[in-house]
Amino acid sequence: MRYSFTDRCKRDLKKLSKRYRSLGEDIKRFCDLLEMVDFQKNKKFAILHSIKNILIVKGRLFCRTLKGDTLRAIFSYDTINKSVVHIEIYFKGDKENEDKERIKNFLKNLN
Repeated sequence: MRYSFTDRCKRDLKKLSKRYRSLGEDIKRFCDLLEMVDFQKNKKFAILHSIKNILIVKGRLFCRTLKGDTLRAIFSYDTINKSVVHIEIYFKGDKENEDKERIKNFLKNLN
């Protein structure tokens, strides 16, 4: 499976990595987990949007520094090409919900 990050998501990661030192390793573990998960049956993931073979999924990201799953990762999953593009990563205490405009812009750029 291939993984990539949008430019804004890279900025989110850089900012959050300064506060949560284990985040880099936690992201790697999260990506490894994505290969084994059925998004429809797992309560740690919610499908926000679905277009053809692309799923936009919100997942709970466990952070060892925080000792909990209070980080959220928004990503697209291409079911045919088996690729993941991370759109947004945020701390649940800083932000209540995902940035819907960012998701809309991502979907617009796919077409």
